[in-house]
Amino acid sequence: MAALDKSILAKMNRSCMIINHGGEWNGSDYIGGDEELLLIPSGGISRAALIEEIHHILNHNQKQCDCLLFCVIELSQTRKVKLRIKNDVDLSYMFATFQNPLLYVISKPNPKETRSSPTLNVTWE
Repeated sequence: MAALDKSILAKMNRSCMIINHGGEWNGSDYIGGDEELLLIPSGGISRAALIEEIHHILNHNQKQCDCLLFCVIELSQTRKVKLRIKNDVDLSYMFATFQNPLLYVISKPNPKETRSSPTLNVTWE
């Protein structure tokens, strides 16, 4: 991957985050999927606003799909820890720890919405 030009990001008053989605977890390793670049305001972003941006990028309906957010921290060459980003404090920690954070997104159907969502039946005549 090409290096990000920090001076351009600074002029834009943005920082960069890479989002991985559509893959699978194998222990602490994320296999497959796609990557998207997301520019974040330098002042930060709330978890709720980040999830809204992710839904927009992935073209998801926010009411029908939940996004689980994770980052991986390498404690040593042989030990990695998968951390779930559950709130704004976790997200702030991730931004403070990593210069260009790598975020992993797992999408799952929202059980509250899928149960109460009406079913559309279409009949062609």
